[in-house]
Amino acid sequence: MSASAAAQTIEDSPVPLGANSFDHLPTHVQGWLRAVEKDPAVIAGLEGFDNLRPYQSEAVLATAARIRKTLEPLLITLPTGAGKSWVIAALASVVQSMAVANSGKKKKVLVLAHSKELVAQNAQKMLSAGYNATIYAAGLNQKDGSGDIVFGSRQTVINAVDEFAELDYEFSAVFVDEAHSMPPQTREIIDKLRGINPNLRVIGLTATPYSLGKGYIFAEDTFRGLPPLREVHTREPYFAERVYDKCPHELIEDGYLCPPVLGDISDAYNIEGLERSTTGKFTEASNNAVFVNGQENLTRRIVAEVMEKAKTRNAVMFFAQNREHARQILSFLPTKTSALIDSGTASKDREAWIEAFKKGQLKYLVTVAALATGFDAPNVDLIATLRHTESQAFFQQIIGRGLRLSPETGKRDCLILDYAQNLAADGDLFTPVVELGQPGDPPPIAQVEVICPDCGGENVFQKAKWPDGTGMTPTGFLFYEDTQKLWLDRDKRPLAGHLGSQCKHLLELNGPDGRLTRCSYTWGAVLCPQCEQRNSHRTDFCIRCEFPLSKRARLLSLSTSRDESYSHRLVRVVKAVRTWLFPGHSANSGAPTLRVSLMVQELPYLVPAEPRKRGRRTKEEALEESEKRREWLPPGYELVKPEPFRLTAWLNPTVKHRAAQESWGMFQEYAKAHQQFANWDADLESLLKALAKPGSDAWVPPPRFLTYQTTQTADKQKTFYNLTGMWSHHPDEDPSMIPRQNESELPSIEGRVDA
Repeated sequence: MSASAAAQTIEDSPVPLGANSFDHLPTHVQGWLRAVEKDPAVIAGLEGFDNLRPYQSEAVLATAARIRKTLEPLLITLPTGAGKSWVIAALASVVQSMAVANSGKKKKVLVLAHSKELVAQNAQKMLSAGYNATIYAAGLNQKDGSGDIVFGSRQTVINAVDEFAELDYEFSAVFVDEAHSMPPQTREIIDKLRGINPNLRVIGLTATPYSLGKGYIFAEDTFRGLPPLREVHTREPYFAERVYDKCPHELIEDGYLCPPVLGDISDAYNIEGLERSTTGKFTEASNNAVFVNGQENLTRRIVAEVMEKAKTRNAVMFFAQNREHARQILSFLPTKTSALIDSGTASKDREAWIEAFKKGQLKYLVTVAALATGFDAPNVDLIATLRHTESQAFFQQIIGRGLRLSPETGKRDCLILDYAQNLAADGDLFTPVVELGQPGDPPPIAQVEVICPDCGGENVFQKAKWPDGTGMTPTGFLFYEDTQKLWLDRDKRPLAGHLGSQCKHLLELNGPDGRLTRCSYTWGAVLCPQCEQRNSHRTDFCIRCEFPLSKRARLLSLSTSRDESYSHRLVRVVKAVRTWLFPGHSANSGAPTLRVSLMVQELPYLVPAEPRKRGRRTKEEALEESEKRREWLPPGYELVKPEPFRLTAWLNPTVKHRAAQESWGMFQEYAKAHQQFANWDADLESLLKALAKPGSDAWVPPPRFLTYQTTQTADKQKTFYNLTGMWSHHPDEDPSMIPRQNESELPSIEGRVDA
């Protein structure tokens, strides 16, 4: 049994399943738990887990209850140090027991983690309870999928899913640890296993249910009975429901976590110099300017202050801005009791230094991000953040490294020293504000609060560029600061000072169903650049000349042509698969070839609508016509959506035909920009060898869009595809096109600042 497992057993007296009191939970959640706590399958699954803390038992029972009701992905949120590994172990056992009770067949459970440390930590809990668990992780030199519960790293399992299918392994559930990170690998694993078992359950666990740029990772908090989250708080969440949540404050009050103590500091980095790249991340040049170049004396003073405060502490972690900064921090620490661990640290050194740190042989550990998640060292009682991040999830994970209990070292709290201005003004470590800008925008640099003139609802929008000498009214319109008059366009309409278009406030409708609807007030309008006709911001095509105004309309207009003389076709890849390149040889010459095989779909296109039949329509005909009709289509047109089809093409640079040479050159350019393996010189021979090697990590991600030309045999019995372009984005998206202007539709605003 690990130290953490022992700590849980010592600190908490076993709580029998029927002895739990659920009165502190929401009423509907109490009903969930009482519906399953006496279920024979649940009771059988919890054998060997008598040491669960009350909240851990609640999390297991709540999830088990929702599993019976839905196939949608479910999320559990527990703070770092709350024992998620025990919840995973117990719930995995319960899920397997429920699957056996329902189908009579014993199915496996897969537990995915992103690091080998987490894989080993989670598996140990299962093994200590006496269950048949195995590990499938190359980093741990174990690839055994025979256990009832399989603990694996996503990097290794992604290459073994097909093998699992061949071995007739059927999984009833997939658990995702650190579920705030759901990379394509994890989703691909889940999709493939769901192809074998359509009833596959997905359960995520995390301490931080939000991610930078996407907001909350769940759509609805059913645990608290709240309505679905609005777009301003979440963007394309993977998990449908949060079924259990425990706040750090509660666990600190109950004695399950160490309290964090925010310490005073005498120095800090000036983060105003940080600049963003086009991706929204801080540039490397500005990182170095703020934290490294010319900052040696500041960093030396900060490290000295941390060491002074650490005289009565056991284990200290430093978080640096980048690797150069980390090396600078390490240079000011005692050599014999300090170490630096980052992504470039050798595996052997990493394991040795972590073990020495946990045993107290090393006092100071410096890292950038490698130990922010999944690192379990209960003796950490001082955390110094010399790194600035706007990711609430990442900062919460950093703080979580110091919240675990460690009675054997006399730990009473964890001192937090923030030298990079990460904390909110109120200093509350556990209440981040999670709010998004408009979908597709980079993280907003400047935002403004705007009151809707119609419903009075409060909105937060990204700030637009204000001309010199202007300000913005509380309702979002620009005005001249000297005259206090509104800024009007050529149509005498007020202009908005933000990039918002429609009020985000939800209104309650009068009616028996009590439905909510979004306020319809808008600030935007669009001038057609071709004929200068004024259009509603909701209009995709100009009402006068049918010029495409919106991004959606431009893509429909520019992406395809139905004229047979227009030979290039643009298609969208509708199913992203890992294997889409197949090595082979020409049947005629024997020359090496590369076969491309993808499921694609031509983009929607517009055609003139058929004239409406004369005479009176039936109700059925009118209903059918209204369902087909889309508000944003220009008059007299209808939208056609072609069916997906399998596109197969061959690439062969040995063929001297100009089109074949151009296709190979196009593929080389795409592959060079996107390939994810080393030692490839962009020649066909080395690529074929890499792809054909068993267990190879060679991979080129499939494109999202393709263009092609077709040729047919004389009898028109066969069609051949010649690829002319590959893109990871839509080729017609042109950032230089004129942006839509924000203008007011407000009917009665006087030429003064509204109160």
